[in-house]
Amino acid sequence: MPPSPASDTSYTQSCEDFAQKHAPLTSFPSLEAQLRYGYFPSAKEVNDARNASLRAKEELEKYDAEINHLQSTLDTLKSQRQLLARRDAEYSSYAAPIRRLPPEILQEIFLYEYHAQSLPDREHRRPGLFVLTIASVCKRWRDVATHTPALHDRILLRRNYPLVCWRLAHSGTLPLNIYIDDELATDEALETMRLLDAQAHRWSSFTIAHVGKLLPSIRMLTGKADNIVRLALYDYHPDVEFAEWCNHTFGGVNTLTSLCIQHLSSEYRIPCRNLGHLKIGVCSLSNILLALRSTAVLWELSINEITESGESTDTEGWQPLVMTKLRSLQLYGGGHAQFLQHLTLPVLRTLTLRDWRPHANVLTQLIERSRSRLRNLTLEGRSIHDADLINALRQAPTVQALHITVHRLPTDHLIHALHFRPCACDVERPHTPFLPKLLDLQVRVMVPFEGPVDGALAANMIESRYRARTPGEGPRTGDVANFTRVELHDVVASMDADARARLRIVRERGLNLQCTSHQADLITMEGTDTPNTPVS
Repeated sequence: MPPSPASDTSYTQSCEDFAQKHAPLTSFPSLEAQLRYGYFPSAKEVNDARNASLRAKEELEKYDAEINHLQSTLDTLKSQRQLLARRDAEYSSYAAPIRRLPPEILQEIFLYEYHAQSLPDREHRRPGLFVLTIASVCKRWRDVATHTPALHDRILLRRNYPLVCWRLAHSGTLPLNIYIDDELATDEALETMRLLDAQAHRWSSFTIAHVGKLLPSIRMLTGKADNIVRLALYDYHPDVEFAEWCNHTFGGVNTLTSLCIQHLSSEYRIPCRNLGHLKIGVCSLSNILLALRSTAVLWELSINEITESGESTDTEGWQPLVMTKLRSLQLYGGGHAQFLQHLTLPVLRTLTLRDWRPHANVLTQLIERSRSRLRNLTLEGRSIHDADLINALRQAPTVQALHITVHRLPTDHLIHALHFRPCACDVERPHTPFLPKLLDLQVRVMVPFEGPVDGALAANMIESRYRARTPGEGPRTGDVANFTRVELHDVVASMDADARARLRIVRERGLNLQCTSHQADLITMEGTDTPNTPVS
């Protein structure tokens, strides 16, 4: 038991009295001066020093005893304080408003956080662990968690077999979202796969990240996913048996709206008619064209690499494929030109071409053929074909965002074309300025060198497309939209003080403006000239 406050006070007072009564500094004078100057003591002084040392040791023992006693008291007080703090936390938790919430409201809170941790880009967070966490708080929370099937509809198979079985048992009859990322071929893994296979009719989303040694187990499954909505097959080179399993499990379904597949092979018979989202890692030109001809409502397409057709299928004589729903197209490498020549995209809004290899008139012909209201254009590659790009952009006056990333920018023709002159509109279309709705311009050169754009030209172009308007003033006839963001990285060759001052004013007026050279801000640099020198 801890001492009472009165006993603590008397004990503290006794310690102070003891310290005053046994004052070592007055009873034992210092010999520092004699030790420092090499004083040679007499026999009597030596004897007195030895006696003083014995008395000092006795006093030290008394002090140690008192300190130990006091330390024991402090330890007791600290222990009691920790216990009291724990009780205080219990009282605060007991009186917390969340304990007075009805189970229905508690369910909604759990579901909100559960879905926040179960977004497609957060699969690695394992939402099942969140359920285990809330179930371990108290019996009431555990009852709410176990009796809420919607908290158990996402199952991640990653060497956590007991948890998978537990979540299956509490998921009720809700659609399941399965994510397999397991490379072990153990008996537990096989048994868990059989449990999932027995619920194949409930699969809404099915993702295989890594098959590995589980492939023999997957081939043995016989369930049919008649209600699958999203399917993703990553990181695997399919063989005939795996393709047969996919065709048996997912073939003939009419509910599939999203498909992500690493290798699109002609051996797959996965239905594509109702697909809205299609993402492909590697495919041949003929396979992707055949797949697209069977789609009806596809609105987003992403392909990492298009290879030359290995089959005998000849695509040269094929008519352009008109895709009346496709709004977003992303190509990351391979045969861009050959693929784009087969497409007509009348409702295209976003076009992204990475690892772009310039081909004369390909981009222009696509935009002329499609006549779509293109809004976002992204080009990344070693270089660009200025004439083709400018001609293509003349056919796309609705572009609002233009992002270009190249290893080398050959000329300043694009910046010249973007320079808006109210009295000298486009020559071929005199009543329409060049890209009149452009809001976001980003040009980045990956290998710094002496850029082709002069600082004064860049300042003229930016000023011509960003002017201060009075409140309530609308756009003028033949005017262009005000820039909202401009980024020029390693594009400007040099910039004098006048150009920097003009751009500084534009930035102060509110434009998100960046103009850098070797990661240094050209606008805030001091001096009269800032050349962008080549880098060896």
